[in-house]
Amino acid sequence: QLDQCFFLKYEGDELIGVCGVYVDDFISAGKVNDPRWKAAKGKLVGFYIWGKWQTHSATLCGVRYLQKNDYSVVMDQQEFTRNLYKAEYNLPRNLHKLNGKTKLGAAGLKTLRGINGSLQWLVSNTRIGLAAKVSLSTSETSNPTVGSLHRANKLIRQAQRDDTLPIHSHAIPLGKLILGIFSVAAWGVRPDGSSQGGYLVYATPHSLHQ
Repeated sequence: QLDQCFFLKYEGDELIGVCGVYVDDFISAGKVNDPRWKAAKGKLVGFYIWGKWQTHSATLCGVRYLQKNDYSVVMDQQEFTRNLYKAEYNLPRNLHKLNGKTKLGAAGLKTLRGINGSLQWLVSNTRIGLAAKVSLSTSETSNPTVGSLHRANKLIRQAQRDDTLPIHSHAIPLGKLILGIFSVAAWGVRPDGSSQGGYLVYATPHSLHQ
């Protein structure tokens, strides 16, 4: 069972606010001008000694959030992506000149896992366009080679070329909100001959399906 980390504030059947928790960081949203939400948020603020409260624009766990006047939210990880410097992962010198079929040792495998871990955090939040490539790179840790490390390093450079690419979450009234799923699979495309699958869960207004 997972720890509770997302809380909803109801008044009767009416949702007036939400709060998400990650370690010692909080993110909340609610009906701004509703006195019931103002009172609930005031109690939350009074519970602890906080470092700071940010509104409209904030960075949480490497993701920058910007809320617009129409209540839509723009998210990006530009700073996180720019900090994916190659030096952090102790990449071998002249990596592109090494034999790609050479097996990686313990240090090389640690480096590969570090790169893949950072890229997984990136694609799980904002860069879904890289998800398939990162998944394939992660699968190579079972039989890692210098080529695996080279391809993972190229993914870092690809991510950094488009580091300003954001995701826009549009404001959708709850009464008009529906969820959908796209799914796809490819046979035998992983390095070990196994298959690859993926899915995308999305939220949209009813009008998209009409």
